[in-house]
Amino acid sequence: MSGETNLQQLLKTMQPHVNEGTYVLCTVSDLSAVPLNQVVMFFKEQEAYTLILYKHRADALQLSYTFTSYISTVKQAACAFTHPCLPAR
Repeated sequence: MSGETNLQQLLKTMQPHVNEGTYVLCTVSDLSAVPLNQVVMFFKEQEAYTLILYKHRADALQLSYTFTSYISTVKQAACAFTHPCLPAR
């Protein structure tokens, strides 16, 4: 895989963007109880599944959470990186 490796050049060309909406992280043991078309992303951990959803969708599904966040995307050339853990303001 080829790409820019000069850190200074990468930092100069990055374009950070905070996506619309407030997101939450929820933990569930059974995915069948959650409509996956309403989930932004999920991943399996040893003890359960962690879901990333819009806050209003988690509220409607009555899923508990303790942390709200924004999602930021950093674009650089043809690449995009997403980080879902910026605390909500």
